[in-house]
Amino acid sequence: MGDFNFPNIEWKLFRSNSLDGVVFVQCVQEAFLTQYVDCPTRGEAILDLVLGNEPGQVIDLLVGEHFGDSDHNSVTFTLVMERDRCVQQGKVYNWGKCKYDVVRQELKCISWEHRLSGKDTSETWNLFKEQVLRVLDMYVPVRQGRDGRVREPWLTREVECLVKRKKETYVRLRKQGSDRALEGYKIARRELKKGIRRAKRGHEQSLAGRIKENPKAFYTYVRNMRMTRARVGPIKDSSGRLCIESEEIGEVLNKYFSSVFTNERGHIVGEDSVKQTGKLEEILVRTEDVLGILKSLRIDKSPGPDAIYPRILWEARDEIAESLAMIFSSSLSTGVVPGDWRVANVMSLFKKGIRDNPGNYRPVSLTSVVGKVMERVLRDRISEHLERHCLIRDSQHGFVRGRSCLTSLIEFFEEVTKHVDEGKAVDVVYMDFSKAFDKVPHGRLMQKVRRHGIVVNLASWITNWLTDRSQRVVADGKYSPWIPVTSGVPQGSVLGPLLFVIFINDLDEGVEGWVSKFADDTKIGGVVDNEEGCCRLQKDIDRMQSWAEKWQMEFNPEKCEVVHFGRTNMNVEYRVNGRVLGNVAEQRDLGVYVHTSLKVATQMDRAVKKAYGVLAFINRGVEFKSREVMI
Repeated sequence: MGDFNFPNIEWKLFRSNSLDGVVFVQCVQEAFLTQYVDCPTRGEAILDLVLGNEPGQVIDLLVGEHFGDSDHNSVTFTLVMERDRCVQQGKVYNWGKCKYDVVRQELKCISWEHRLSGKDTSETWNLFKEQVLRVLDMYVPVRQGRDGRVREPWLTREVECLVKRKKETYVRLRKQGSDRALEGYKIARRELKKGIRRAKRGHEQSLAGRIKENPKAFYTYVRNMRMTRARVGPIKDSSGRLCIESEEIGEVLNKYFSSVFTNERGHIVGEDSVKQTGKLEEILVRTEDVLGILKSLRIDKSPGPDAIYPRILWEARDEIAESLAMIFSSSLSTGVVPGDWRVANVMSLFKKGIRDNPGNYRPVSLTSVVGKVMERVLRDRISEHLERHCLIRDSQHGFVRGRSCLTSLIEFFEEVTKHVDEGKAVDVVYMDFSKAFDKVPHGRLMQKVRRHGIVVNLASWITNWLTDRSQRVVADGKYSPWIPVTSGVPQGSVLGPLLFVIFINDLDEGVEGWVSKFADDTKIGGVVDNEEGCCRLQKDIDRMQSWAEKWQMEFNPEKCEVVHFGRTNMNVEYRVNGRVLGNVAEQRDLGVYVHTSLKVATQMDRAVKKAYGVLAFINRGVEFKSREVMI
């Protein structure tokens, strides 16, 4: 920080009309630095800069009045330092030293059918959890605390020998002090540096070569290379006070997450009738289905509030699959969901923007692993039912088998390019729901679920699963108080995304333009050669807005955008909730369509390379099919 004296640099555009300014801007960009001062600090120029190498290091920056006799404005800001990370609460198991054969034998000796028969769902679940936790405590050793020394992952035997040799030459130099001893020390030091470089290079090449088999090791190494760790907070509460302690941060975030919940209005008349003949009333839970799901568990994932780790479920899958099938069948037949499956530890993931704003964090729920196994059983059966009766519209590409972000990208591009190649003007409107997953009203959701033929016991189970939920936020190992969850589908659950797809399935009903949905991200487009076409597109937007009002959802006009294409485009303004949508760009050349569209739709930015790869295969004559659409 300080007076760098570059008055000719436009920091918002990162450009300068002077040679020194250009060189300095290139230096800042090559070093991946962020410049935080955006107001003039002397006259009309920004001379005093604050540069940082990590986003979020500097918050609350304010350019104030002159300080003392200086002709520069004062610059005040808060510097976020790395806090000491709290010790993880609870036990940390040493899975590498667990005797899994003994664990399997212990669980195999339990007469599950005798113990679970004659009991209700909650009792059978509590008994199962008690036995699994008992085996964990008996046969899985707890990891001992470290002495503060951390072994580098790239450290090899060769490097250890070179370190020892350097120490020996240093001791010899201190004793003798001769030129020969000094030269020997320098040689040992150079060899150590070369050895460290070789070891790091070899380790990184090994991680890159095994990224498909072990992506976690690669990204863990990358995260450890960062100067500062990704963190939550500090967070400003509702009064504007900056909260730094983990307990306060968790409580503020939990209050904000609960503030967006929907208070549902009355019942919508006439929306409960099943709209087709096929019904899904009951699901038969088979032991082999549960065993197949247990085999596919990722053992490196965190447990839910019930403290049952996926590692123990995976290792003892053959011994517990039958007992879990009995618990799941009992839960489905009675419609009772154990309380442990309806609570969640919420992790706050930073999206973008300012880190002290609670609205810039996404809540992701960590729920019971056993509960997720049950959800996968239901999700697979419900998905088969929806596919068999063709209940999900072709406009939906998210969380649907055989469809993805990639199919949404290519299919929508094909529709737009077809009309633009014909010389027509096209407008594309990107619609964005505000807190979509958290605002879904449970009563209205169940009406949609029943309309899709999911009734009787299965509908009762889903209703119970959504009812009386609660959550707490975890921040640096500290927990906030529990808060009831009154709306929404849990982000991080298995069944939640499919329920959301069912909820917004009829969003584009009656819309005349073409629509592409990826979960809650919606694009609507149409030909706008004349005023009639523009009015038609605005009516489509109004239909979606009326749908949102009916089902108690809400569009965020600030994030809704429009893109104009075609040389004859009239650049008409469109409105959402009475607010004019911003224009991303007025595109006359379709060649920049991909670039502009990807800036608007975040999910497409992740798929652009795959899209180009698929298009390359298409050009070589390979057919690419997406349901009934062939490109």
